[in-house]
Amino acid sequence: SAGPLMDQGRYYPTGTTLADGRILVAGGTTTCSTCYADELEIYDPATNVWTPMGASARQAFKYYPHLYVLPDGRVFLAAEDDKAISSQVLNLTNQTWTTVDSRIIDGHSSAMYLPGRVMKCGKATADAQGFPAVATTYWIDMTQPGATWQPGGSMQFPRSHHNLTILPDGQVLVTGGGRTTDKADFSTAVLEGEMWSPATKNWTTM
Repeated sequence: SAGPLMDQGRYYPTGTTLADGRILVAGGTTTCSTCYADELEIYDPATNVWTPMGASARQAFKYYPHLYVLPDGRVFLAAEDDKAISSQVLNLTNQTWTTVDSRIIDGHSSAMYLPGRVMKCGKATADAQGFPAVATTYWIDMTQPGATWQPGGSMQFPRSHHNLTILPDGQVLVTGGGRTTDKADFSTAVLEGEMWSPATKNWTTM
């Protein structure tokens, strides 16, 4: 069934389920590729109502920001689909962002493999065609004070446009993607799957 309209129209936003069951929506573009939907909005399924967050929460994300709810209720920004970015956390109570790690750490796909612990790998690419992909992996433990991204073992294959799947035991499976940032050059496709161990922070080819 059709629900109420968001305050801003969006192309390629991210929806994140909050601890209380409401849905936070962030990012996307509106009427052109450089027209950002910078307003964050929250949908309440109990009332069927969208509520825009305050101006202090505005962020000019473009496509698919990677947002994760931390055990303490804050929302962690780990990556973005179209470019490498610094990492921040959103306090939902005072609706403000705080920088966690100011370094620009790349990663096209990410996953919260344990509560508060996130990993990401590969090259963010949505608007950058024709560049070599990367095999790098990084992880962060947001349950620890002063957390910063740490390097993990590199994938056996450089990837972009790949997918990460969390398994029940906390391991992370990577599938798909290509050796370049071209989204339609299937000659560069990576066919092998790899498994990432949260214990060793290393990859094993399937």
